[in-house]
Amino acid sequence: AQELFQWAMRQGFTTAHTRAYGAEGRLSLAPVTEWLRSSAVQSSLAALDPIWLTEIARLLPEVLNNHPTLAQPEPITEYGRRQRFFEALARGVLAAPAPLLLWVDDLHWCDQETLEWLHFLLRFAARRPLLMLGAARSEASPPEHPLSALTRQLRAEVGVSVIELAPLNAAETATLAAQVQGYAL
Repeated sequence: AQELFQWAMRQGFTTAHTRAYGAEGRLSLAPVTEWLRSSAVQSSLAALDPIWLTEIARLLPEVLNNHPTLAQPEPITEYGRRQRFFEALARGVLAAPAPLLLWVDDLHWCDQETLEWLHFLLRFAARRPLLMLGAARSEASPPEHPLSALTRQLRAEVGVSVIELAPLNAAETATLAAQVQGYAL
């Protein structure tokens, strides 16, 4: 994943990386918030229509400071408002220059709302130059895990590819460690 991310950067892709953390109690939409705050995405937010910026301000309160004329976001009390909120987040992320590579590591620790938003994003951006890279441990996402259900659904809907990696053996681990350290171990 890191090599693909670095390669995409060298090719001129706009790139943003985040990760989910199990220890933080699966903060709602934390990976999305981190993408929106990344330099690659944040610089493009100002070009959005104020209605979308108001929705994004739910996650990024600093948007209200940067745009004092924006209305305060109303509470999400019905499905239509949630739909608009999800669309605003998608528009915010997709405002970054194309092509765009979004990487989320430890996807198995994502909260349910982030997984639902990722599903929304991939359907919303179906014809846009977007590559989503998600890394997850298969042992941490058994068939009944929400990520496994989402993966099955996305494979059928938008052609998501899954690349299973086997564990490294002792020789491969030593090679990787030597590359990380910069000398033979």
